[in-house]
Amino acid sequence: MIDEGEQLRQREVLAKILEQNEQILEQQARLIQQEVDRAQAQPGPPIEDVTPPTAVPLSLHACPFCGGRSLIVVLLPELGAAWLRCERCKAAGPRASSPDTAVDAWDTRIRGLRK
Repeated sequence: MIDEGEQLRQREVLAKILEQNEQILEQQARLIQQEVDRAQAQPGPPIEDVTPPTAVPLSLHACPFCGGRSLIVVLLPELGAAWLRCERCKAAGPRASSPDTAVDAWDTRIRGLRK
């Protein structure tokens, strides 16, 4: 059994820990707010200038994760990026610079998993 003096000491230690945690959380909140403010200060492209991702249906190898056969190529022209995605389980293939290389990367991944 713990005597009253020990209980009091443990409560004081816990109070200090809680106070330190609150200070850390406040500091993290300030840092996050600074990042948000910095990001908002840097103007991005107007929303109407951003091209939405395009999806092109394909018939390729089945998804190695779920066996799904509904695959699409996701294109993000602003980033020069393309990749394949399984519509069933949402697994994504490696990012590539064009739809053709995305298909090649998907096929390479399929071959690599079947070895």
